Amino acid sequence: YTPDQEMDTRVISTNACSEQYLSRDSFCILSSINVGKFSVVPEEFDEELHKIGSSINRFLDNVNTKEIEDELYALDGQRKAMEALRRTGAGVTNICAWLLKQDLEYGTETGNKTVSHFIDRFNYWMYVNTIQLGHEKGSFTAFHPERIRKSKFIQRMERDYGLKFDAMRNVTCSSIAPVG
Repeated sequence: YTPDQEMDTRVISTNACSEQYLSRDSFCILSSINVGKFSVVPEEFDEELHKIGSSINRFLDNVNTKEIEDELYALDGQRKAMEALRRTGAGVTNICAWLLKQDLEYGTETGNKTVSHFIDRFNYWMYVNTIQLGHEKGSFTAFHPERIRKSKFIQRMERDYGLKFDAMRNVTCSSIAPVG
């Protein structure tokens, strides 16, 4: 589109974000961790992810609680969605700096495999924590273990890591927001 062209309003998007599917009344609490600050040694960044996964997931869940307690939602439907799902979404930013520390290029096969491993471990620790929080504070109210287990992602987490999704505090806990 250029200013001298007539605009077809049928193709205008006012929100290009789609980190998570959201119903009309839903919203999620997003954050991003600076991956450029992480070690490049797999054992070390895994330990760092363990610490940050627990910390950031608990923090975002507490934001959800505070939003509900202080009635900071605009619509009653949003309160209901927060209580039913407790959506959070921790993500990453500055992945290129982390790759540069390893002399890897973004978008290459080796770079993609390295990032994929990092994100896999990131998700593992986020979901370990939401299961722990589910046992500690209770699962989100719409939680049904048999329905959650239909998810291919959850099936992979159970198969590859032995996670047991018998409790979950948050329906989602990782999400890559459109950050720099």
